[in-house]
Amino acid sequence: MLQVSCLNTEHNPDLMLLAARALTFLADMLPSACSSIVRHGAVASFCQRLLTIEYIDLAEQSLLVRAPWPGGDPGSVQAPSDAAVER
Repeated sequence: MLQVSCLNTEHNPDLMLLAARALTFLADMLPSACSSIVRHGAVASFCQRLLTIEYIDLAEQSLLVRAPWPGGDPGSVQAPSDAAVER
């Protein structure tokens, strides 16, 4: 998924922010796309943005990802193994 690839472009913070916004809006407007977003690794990318806060706007956007995850519970999506995310 192009947006997830753009979310991982460390050299371009503006592109990362736009990709994060696009994924957030996509998940909000099209809940059926959440499984595809998760499958393409967006959760790990968003968690990484929160673990290494370099750009506050990007970290804030990562926190806004409260999309209707599969099963209706964001906890049903596994966090990346290197990130200890507690509920």
